[in-house]
Formats: sequence, structure tokens, C-alpha cells
Amino acid sequence: MTTTTGGTGEPEDAKPDATETDPAPETTEVEATEAEETTEVEAEASAEEEPADDVPAAAEPDAPETAVAEPDAPEATVEEPSAEESADDVPAPAAVFADPVEVSESEDSDDEDDEDDESFEELAVGPTGPTGPGVLSVLGAVVAMVLVASVALLTYAWPVHDTKPHDVPFGIAGPAEITGSVKNLFANGSSHSFKVYTYSEESQLRAAIQDRKVYGGLALTQSSASMLVASGASPTVAQTLNAVAQQLGASNGIQIPVDDVVPLPDKDSRGAAFEATGLPLLLAGLLPGLLLAWRRFAGSTSAALAVAFVTSLAGGFALAAILQFWIDAYTGNYLLNALSVALGIAAVAFPLTGLAAIGGRIGLGIGGALMLLVGYPLSAQASAPEYLPSILGDLGQALPQGATATLLRSTVYFDGSGFSTPLVVLVAWTVGGLVLVGIGTLLNPNLDDLEDDEPFLPAEEPVPVG
Repeated sequence: MTTTTGGTGEPEDAKPDATETDPAPETTEVEATEAEETTEVEAEASAEEEPADDVPAAAEPDAPETAVAEPDAPEATVEEPSAEESADDVPAPAAVFADPVEVSESEDSDDEDDEDDESFEELAVGPTGPTGPGVLSVLGAVVAMVLVASVALLTYAWPVHDTKPHDVPFGIAGPAEITGSVKNLFANGSSHSFKVYTYSEESQLRAAIQDRKVYGGLALTQSSASMLVASGASPTVAQTLNAVAQQLGASNGIQIPVDDVVPLPDKDSRGAAFEATGLPLLLAGLLPGLLLAWRRFAGSTSAALAVAFVTSLAGGFALAAILQFWIDAYTGNYLLNALSVALGIAAVAFPLTGLAAIGGRIGLGIGGALMLLVGYPLSAQASAPEYLPSILGDLGQALPQGATATLLRSTVYFDGSGFSTPLVVLVAWTVGGLVLVGIGTLLNPNLDDLEDDEPFLPAEEPVPVG
């Protein structure tokens, strides 16, 4: 059914059509949601708004129909801009998001390669962080320690593993017709090697033993024989001569008594306490060089020399007092014994201090290895230089440890007899140490400017750049 309104004569059904096609709500929604729309869209929206002005005012009372039609228009207008937005906006984020995905994948692969390289380097060469040492570093440390232990064992065990006497000074006293044949027996013997000296009387032989010219001897008469030994000179040689006396007596059907001319103290009858003094003396000599190389005291090379001097003097008197008055291993003049110990310490302390002044820790390491791995095992403090291979025995007596052992035997057991040669050796080492300290001061004039806790290493040559 068709109805008319007012005097217009237009059908009433035409009004909803006008309101349904009314773009006014669409334009309002587009303007509210699309702030960045192009000028062409705005022009079309303004053109579409003009028919809204032509709609009669009488259409406004039909509110229900208009209210039903208006919700449809916003739905259409909401879907259209969403389609445009999806067309315009979606590609852009997709394009922006695509690049980071590809970059992150490449970066992840690069990072994994870098981590593999770093882990391989750590495994191969050592630590690059708190993960610990690498395999090669551990193997290198193990090999170094094994080499050091092997060298130490070789230097200590090899010289004494098969000791045999050679050119041991030995005396024979008695009538010439008897001593001649016995001398040939000792000189040509295969089991023992002696350097034989002959004396006409037993008293001369005893004097030679006490002067440290021979280790012992055989005193002969027309009807008897006796073996003279000196345990103070060397317990090892004394035991060897005792065995020789037993062999000679057994082969001739007689008994040859043994007389110890210079015995060891009763409380050190085997000389063990005397033999044990070598290492403490060496450690006391190492101390000043360690202090200089590690800069553990305020001062300079002059302070290190002062420490070396005081350590040697105080250590000599202290160690001699312990050995002579407490352990009862030393006999003789205490002052002479103390000065001998002090000189033995100084002969190690001053050269090591000089090497530390020249080469720092490297110089000290070289000097310490020489004293500890060569000088100490070749000192023959527990036996005699003649029981080492000839070259090694002479080398040991030319080093501070061997010279100190010989000097102490002279002062402790023989009242200073035979001290001249070891005394010259020890003085030479001490003076040589002072010379090394002077050279180190000239080569490293800024050594005194180092901080107390700053480790000293020798100066390196500057590397030219370019």
C-alpha cells in the first residue's frame, strides 16, 4: 500500500530508499576512522553529501525506519575501510617483519659459527674466560712438570746410582821393602781405585790424614798392620777402607785392626746431621734473590744486598749454634764454624741476587736451577768427590755447595786444615755475585723506581711500529 505525505505527492516508500542511500553516516564514519585519506576520497564524500540536503524534512519523523536503515550503512562503511586498510597496511608490516627474520637467521648462524670457533680455540690453546684451561694448556703444564721432575731425578740419582772410588788419596806407611809391594797391589786393584802416597812412618801418615791430604792409609811393620781412617773426612770412604782391611786380613790369614783418627761426634756417628745441612743453607741463599725478583720489600738492589749480607751472617751464626750446641753434630771452634756457614750462604745469595738484578725472575730461575739441580747433588756432602765421575766431582767442588761442604768438614772436624781451596772458591762466588749486582744496576737503572708490589722483569726492547 502506498501512502503520501504532505503535498509532495511522492510515495512514502521512496523515503526509505533515500535514507538507505544517504551517505551522510558513511562520510561521518570514514572521516572518524580515516584521518589520512587522500583528497580524492574527500571530494567524493563531499559530493555524496549533497543529496542529503535535498531530502525533505518530513522524512525525519519516520525515525524507526531510519534507525533500522542507519545501522546497515555503518556496517558497510566499516567493512569497506577495513578492506582498504588490510590492502594498504598489511603488506607494509609484512615487508618490515620479513627482513628481521632473515637477518636474525643469518646472525644466529654466524653466532653459532663464532661460538664453535671460540670453543675450539678455548679447547686448543687455553682459557678465554672463567671456563678453565684448555686441553693443550693442561697437557703443556703436565709435560713441563714431568720434565722438571725427570731432570731433578736424573741429576740427583745418576751421579750416585753406581758410585765407585777413583783416585782416592790413600797412604801407606812402613819400610820401603814392604810398602812397594803393597802400593802395587792398591794401584793395580780392579775393585778399588786409589791414588797411593807412601810414608816412612806411621806418624807421618797420621799427620797427612789430619791435614786432609789423604783419606786414610795402611800402617805396616815387619809383623803387623793397621788401617787408619777418618770418618770426619768421609764416612763413605771410611767404610770402604774398613772393607779393604777385612779383605786383606782374610787373604793373608791375619786380622787388621781399624783406627779412626778423626771420628764423628758420638751424637752424629753416621754424619747424617752434617749431611742434612746442605739444603737449608741453599734455601737461605735463595731468599734475597726471591725478595728482589718479587719486590716484596721496600728498597732497591742496595736493600737486596743488605738482606743478603744480613741473612748470610745471621744465618751462619744461627745454624752453626743449632748444629753445635743443640744437635751436637758440630765440633771445633764455633766462631770458625759460624763464619764458614755464613760464607757458604753468601756464595749462593749474592750471585742469585745479581742474576735477579740482571734478568729478574728469569735470571733467578736460571741461577736457582744451577744451584739446586747441579750444585747440590754434585756437592758430595754425603760421600766424597772421588766417588762421583771425575768431571762431575770436580764440577761439584767448583760450585758453592761442594765448596761449602768441604770447608765445613775442615773447620768442624779438622780444626781448619785443608780449608784454603774451598775458601777461595766461595770468596770468588761471593765477589762474582757483587759484580753481577753492579751489572744489573747498570742495565736496569730504573729498578729502584719500581713499586714494592710490582714484579720485576727485565726490560724488553721496543718493537718498531710500521
